[in-house]
Amino acid sequence: MKRFSITLLFAFMIFNSKAQHLQEIHIVGEAKKMILPDVAIFELKMESTEKTETESFRKLTDLSQEVLKRLKADSFTEQQIKLTDFSVNKNEYILKNKEKKITYSSYQSLIVKFPIDKKKILNTYSDLTANTIKGLSISSSTECSDSLKKRIQKELIVIALNDAWEKADLIAKSTGYYISSVEQIGYKTNYDNNYTKAEMVKFTAPTIVKDEFEFKEVNKPEVQTSLSFFSINEIEFSEEIKVSYSISKSN
Repeated sequence: MKRFSITLLFAFMIFNSKAQHLQEIHIVGEAKKMILPDVAIFELKMESTEKTETESFRKLTDLSQEVLKRLKADSFTEQQIKLTDFSVNKNEYILKNKEKKITYSSYQSLIVKFPIDKKKILNTYSDLTANTIKGLSISSSTECSDSLKKRIQKELIVIALNDAWEKADLIAKSTGYYISSVEQIGYKTNYDNNYTKAEMVKFTAPTIVKDEFEFKEVNKPEVQTSLSFFSINEIEFSEEIKVSYSISKSN
């Protein structure tokens, strides 16, 4: 019985001794890439203000139908056109003679998304602002499609993992060690206080204008628009992955 206890104690001492000498290195691999978006976005805001709610709604409906007609004439599908907002507000004003004035404003917003194409962007804008549609305002932006974001994510994960390995290998060799195995990989996880939460995509304010062109006839007096040009700006994507490696002393 004593011999069995001594054997167990001896084995524990060997295991514990090895555990004490186990060395690890923790590295955060990083990857960044600037990407040109592949989706154009038009936000169309329509407004109609009249003396009665019925008249306000009727004129907004006419305006909306005309806008939809022009979009479909430009080959936009129903899947590319999305209603994002609709409301009717009652407006009350007190005039100088203390008389109360009441009007009604109807609002509707549409979002149109489509693959970026210069010609289609110019044609669509020109068609929507032709014949001075009153009550329509247009703004524009861009974004990356889901398929593009997934492709970039995969690329950046591989780059981030290679970056972590290269850093760990350099540090290990510089201190007389070599990497023996990967112990743990942390992705999009809350790390300890030394690390922030890794995010799949980080969007920064675009500073690189890759393409820009002006539209003609943007100063039509009866058309309110914030779109005087359309720019395609690169977007920065980034990945961070924390990797823990076990390292051993070089012979």
